[in-house]
Amino acid sequence: MAVSRKRMIKKVMNWAGVAFFVFAVYALYSQLSKHSWVDIKGALLAIPGFNLLLALAAAAAGYVVLSMYEWLALRYIGRKLATWKWMLAGFMGFAITNNAGTAIVTGAAMRYRLYTMWKIQLSNIIKMIIFSGFTYLTGCFFLLAVGYFLIPEGARGASVISLVVWPSVAALLAYLFVTLFYHGKKVNIGEHSMKIPSTGTMLAQGILGFTDTVVASLVLYSVLSALVPVDFSTYVGVFAISQVIGVYTPVPGALGVFEGLFMFLLPEAQGNEAAVFAALIAYRIIYFLIPLAFTGAIMAFMTIQSRRRYRRVTKKAG
Repeated sequence: MAVSRKRMIKKVMNWAGVAFFVFAVYALYSQLSKHSWVDIKGALLAIPGFNLLLALAAAAAGYVVLSMYEWLALRYIGRKLATWKWMLAGFMGFAITNNAGTAIVTGAAMRYRLYTMWKIQLSNIIKMIIFSGFTYLTGCFFLLAVGYFLIPEGARGASVISLVVWPSVAALLAYLFVTLFYHGKKVNIGEHSMKIPSTGTMLAQGILGFTDTVVASLVLYSVLSALVPVDFSTYVGVFAISQVIGVYTPVPGALGVFEGLFMFLLPEAQGNEAAVFAALIAYRIIYFLIPLAFTGAIMAFMTIQSRRRYRRVTKKAG
């Protein structure tokens, strides 16, 4: 019975992903239908080189912040690693996660490969992944609470916004209550025993998630502000809401969902659809595809080095 229920949930999630993607594509099409690809291409080419450099610098800073997830998780399990190691694990893990799917566990295989190489036990690796997942969710809950008051007032009444925001705020308050009164106690998550973190750690999780999104928003803002004048406070709220709701959908990388919501919520997108979409394309390339390309190159280098070591050991043994 339990197995069939799991299969049913998996099917529902898969179909939900398709439905969200189809809806996102339709929403984008309806907003962009009055513009040609020539308009979008022209807007892309109109982005100044200086703004692209700013976006690249913001992306680099963003992945440094993302790597702090690893540092906080290592601190949680009471382990220390050289800075370059946890930064590398964070960069590669999130480069894969951001593109392959929004849940942090999609980068688990990469983290497992690196951390086992650095002599961290499997049980601790799993605890780190679970803890980082909670860090990500805590940041999402916090961002939804803040972003709700920054988006345009007219957009707050949208059912999809209310449906996600208020349960997230309730979850954040519940997590705060648990850390206040039950920190230090252990709970079982699957087969693993996890210690409830302190309120200070919980606040650090929220601040880290908030900082991560604000820095990531600067990547898009760097290119968007060169094409369309936008109010930054409203922009950050729209970015946060769009990103977090995109995270909640099963669409890989929230592709289309983030773009559709962002263009729907941003007031300045009205009448500037081609320019805003061009900025979103540049954002995808800079923050998603370039880090993934670097990760692929690093993985290829690691694989070559591993094969060379194996051949040397084999020759010596022979």
